[in-house]
Amino acid sequence: MTDKPVHPDALIRHAAEAIREFNHATYPRRDAASAIAYPGTAYHVIGAFVSLAQRLPQSLDQTAEALDAMDASGHLTADHGTAARGRRHHRTARRDGARRRAHRRPEEGPQRV
Repeated sequence: MTDKPVHPDALIRHAAEAIREFNHATYPRRDAASAIAYPGTAYHVIGAFVSLAQRLPQSLDQTAEALDAMDASGHLTADHGTAARGRRHHRTARRDGARRRAHRRPEEGPQRV
């Protein structure tokens, strides 16, 4: 890590852009070979997606904790609806993600961090 200030929103936007670029690079085309030309490439791509999926719950939890702290100090407002409604939506998304992780199929194997 560097001593530069961290801008969490920029980091997430960068990650979202990387996924968009991956989607464009791997979109099937009739006139071109697949960008994923080898089984080893697919294996590494899937491994990276697993890591990404495993890290998202922590990111969402830390964002929720920041929102809760802002709310507790009276610094949370909402552009659309109410702050409470936004927090409920965020908690529902986190709960749904936890439920999906808990109901993984046995053939998917253990999660590796």
